[in-house]
Amino acid sequence: GFVAVVVAFGWGDLEVVELDSGEKLVMHASDSYEARGYLEEYGRAKSEKCYMLRGVTAAFMDLVYGGDYPDGCFAFAAQEPRCRVKGDPYCEFIARQSPH
Repeated sequence: GFVAVVVAFGWGDLEVVELDSGEKLVMHASDSYEARGYLEEYGRAKSEKCYMLRGVTAAFMDLVYGGDYPDGCFAFAAQEPRCRVKGDPYCEFIARQSPH
């Protein structure tokens, strides 16, 4: 359901690739609005640029597995090891429990 909302808002074509309940979420986007906009405006980059979708990935895990509000907020953090602005074929977001 969360992914459908992201797609409906036009943020990207997110796809859940892996979900390990309460531990890890991996999502791919072959067309995120952040990567597309950055590439159109600036071209290639050396670092990832999909900040909002990275946060959304962690927030999905917080909402489902993070516990009650407000203690459940920021229980998960996400990384973006692959990004189209770096020349990768898709953007990849991986959320895991936050070390904090």
